[in-house]
Amino acid sequence: MLESGPFLSGGSEIANAFRGAMRRSAASAHLITTSTSSGETAGMTATAVCSLSLSPPSLLVCINQESRTHSILRASQRFCVNIVHAKDRELCESFGQSSSFEKRFISGDWQLNDEGMPLLQTALANIICAVDGQLDYSTHTVFIGRVQEVMLRDGAAPPLIYHNGAYGKFAAFID
Repeated sequence: MLESGPFLSGGSEIANAFRGAMRRSAASAHLITTSTSSGETAGMTATAVCSLSLSPPSLLVCINQESRTHSILRASQRFCVNIVHAKDRELCESFGQSSSFEKRFISGDWQLNDEGMPLLQTALANIICAVDGQLDYSTHTVFIGRVQEVMLRDGAAPPLIYHNGAYGKFAAFID
């Protein structure tokens, strides 16, 4: 059933329809973490993460310019994409709440690497990147990360998925 006309125009009308369309797109949940040389850490939940190239290995993340994570990432020029295991739903939810910024790294199994970057030890993978480019677009910045290091864990474990405002886990079809 079509919820609105096939052709929408106008600021808030099309923005609301676009938001509704994007909520229908399931995506892996990620925790983007970063830290400064003085030890200040930041992190956020994100679904706007995409592989970019294998040569050189790179990806992109899109981060709201109003977020604290944005300012710390822009200053540090490095970040980690933690691909979240389905069992870490509550951790992902806490990173998604703006009111819990100071409490984000209290729960979860975190370890700092040699550069002080927080890595989630229960993540399916940790992808450490150096910022290789950035593009400000409206309310967000697209950060291009050149992959510096990758840590892989249980490949059979289910990733946390975000769809239509709720978290779930992936299940493969059994033929």
